Amino acid sequence: MKLTSFRTLFIIAIMLIMPQMVWPQLLKQHAIDSLKNLIGKARADTDKILLLTKLSRIYFNIEPDNGISFGKNALTMSEKIGWKKGIALANNSLGSNYWAKYEFNKAQDYYIITLKIAEEIGDDGLMAKALLNIGVCYEAETNYPKAVEYYQKSLILFKKVGNYEMIIGCISNIAGNYLMRQKFQDAISFYNQALQIAIRNKDDVRTNFFYQKIGMVYSNTGAFDKAFQYYKNALPFLIKTGNNEDRMTYAAGLGEIYLKSKNYKAAISQFQKALKLLNDYPGRNASGLTGNYYGNIGEAYYGLAKNASGNERFRSNYIKQAVLNLEKAVQINSAINYKEGLITALKDLSDAKLFQHDIVGAFADYRRYVTQKDSLFGEEKDNEYNKHELAFEYAKKRDSLNFANKLQNIALAQAKAQNDNRLKQQSLYAIAAILVLSLVSSYFIFKTRIQKINFKNELTKEKLGLQLKQISFESRLNDLRLESLKSQMNPHFIFNCLNSIRYYVEINETDAASVYITKFSKLIRYILDGARAEKVSLAAEIEVIRLYLDMEQMRLKEKLHYELHLTNNLNPEVIECPSLLIQPYVENAIWHGIMNKSGGGMVKIDVKRSVDGNYLVITVADNGVGRQKAAEIRNRNFQHKSHASALNNERINMFNAKYNAKNEVVISDLKDPENNPRGTLVTIKLQFNETFKNSNY
Repeated sequence: MKLTSFRTLFIIAIMLIMPQMVWPQLLKQHAIDSLKNLIGKARADTDKILLLTKLSRIYFNIEPDNGISFGKNALTMSEKIGWKKGIALANNSLGSNYWAKYEFNKAQDYYIITLKIAEEIGDDGLMAKALLNIGVCYEAETNYPKAVEYYQKSLILFKKVGNYEMIIGCISNIAGNYLMRQKFQDAISFYNQALQIAIRNKDDVRTNFFYQKIGMVYSNTGAFDKAFQYYKNALPFLIKTGNNEDRMTYAAGLGEIYLKSKNYKAAISQFQKALKLLNDYPGRNASGLTGNYYGNIGEAYYGLAKNASGNERFRSNYIKQAVLNLEKAVQINSAINYKEGLITALKDLSDAKLFQHDIVGAFADYRRYVTQKDSLFGEEKDNEYNKHELAFEYAKKRDSLNFANKLQNIALAQAKAQNDNRLKQQSLYAIAAILVLSLVSSYFIFKTRIQKINFKNELTKEKLGLQLKQISFESRLNDLRLESLKSQMNPHFIFNCLNSIRYYVEINETDAASVYITKFSKLIRYILDGARAEKVSLAAEIEVIRLYLDMEQMRLKEKLHYELHLTNNLNPEVIECPSLLIQPYVENAIWHGIMNKSGGGMVKIDVKRSVDGNYLVITVADNGVGRQKAAEIRNRNFQHKSHASALNNERINMFNAKYNAKNEVVISDLKDPENNPRGTLVTIKLQFNETFKNSNY
């Protein structure tokens, strides 16, 4: 719960101190109805736009999809009448709703548009809000230094326009940033600045809030006495101004401190109180908090179970409650796709089940934990997974050995009783025989143990060898992705793009230049993102091809034509394929086939399912000069030979080896009836897979 608790408190902080980002949570339906009624009555388009953006921001913390719909309506109306401020406000509200859906990259794009327009119209207040919102996105992506940079920029502008609420909000965000990085003294310093401003302005709500925040930071340093004292200082302001949301925040924060100080029963009481108050708090963020609270309750019960080793009945009841609450946390966080909370809950649930001796359940939850963690951070964790698999196998063997030892102890006790009786009856010869038997038994037991140790060492050695091979395999895949990126980001291509942009600028075709720059930036972003991913969605791969062809067509004009066809029975969003695979073949078709042909030519790309339904078939056909003629021209002119096709072939082979697949690439020559070359055909067959859910785009 440690990292998750920082994130939870950070989200609550933003909700309390950033009015332009988070509307008050306890919204009444009549407020929404009232705004809709006003929209219907508004005559001026600008009034309707302002009402739509306000309604969009209200929905952001209740139902962000509805907020996006109203924001897009406002954006369409603003663009229609050419009202720049309306466009900026609509983009800002759209960014807020995508932020609420945890789509931080998309939110940041909208905020950047808001900032650009605000700079154009000279609106310092709107510029400050956009800068602050961009900082919040960077913080959500854990780019903390960049977030502080934007907070400082927004703080300067808010001081310029004299916006008290946003000044205190920026200072609080900087403090929260240091808290996330566990720089506790810096966090306390900035929270104290915000507290003093709130006290001077007689702002009871924020005074209550910052007393709680400072108390929470002290709890993270282990100074629990100071933590409780600051929460005590906050209580009079909470009683004076608090609503259910404020009481919920107070109870949850106090529960965190009790949990860290290992006062588990008090922690459970506070988190249960927070859950009851959370019923009045609608929206997606409420679900995230609910998952966190159940997770914290589960962690507290787990702590009670570990401390109740002397009372089996209490221990059993506590661990059952721990598992029950952690399973609720997993279910809730999974439902809203809150991966950070889900990862923490799965790890704690695995530990609790292991404590409960549910080895199978613990291992299953740990596998989900590793999978979710890989998905969140984009890194393979095979070494850690194998280590824990060995730990679980060892735990199973250990439990089995414990049971066998119990049986052996019972047998030894019975044998000892019999031996005692025989010792009373038998002579010294019998005693000598027992001693000899004991020596022989000891020898065989020792020999068996040595064999087990040797076997275990061999097994460990074999597993380490397999891990080394896996690491080598992954390293080669990464090298191939890097080589593929280098081939697609070659200086010749970039030089041509920049020359095309310069050409449009020189002839004053600003619209064309803008379109070309936009396509170029999108293509570069797709290529860089694709280089980090082993697989991408078919939709993303097709978008790379479309952008590339559009740019080349704008540059080459009538010399290049293309067709791109995708059959209707395919859903490219859920189909996965190797990243950056198709573009090198399209590039070869243009530069070695079409460009060597007078008058230019056509490139046709077809994407379809194979007849048997087992393969995705992608064909790249051109009506150029053919491979033989292209090779002669290249050798005659001493042109650079492309290695992209060879790299792709090696990547396909590596994919086949890793996933036991039968992917292939076949390149063939096209002939006319007189057997003369009339182009080249590239056929890519990829084993069909409709399970893609984790695209980087």
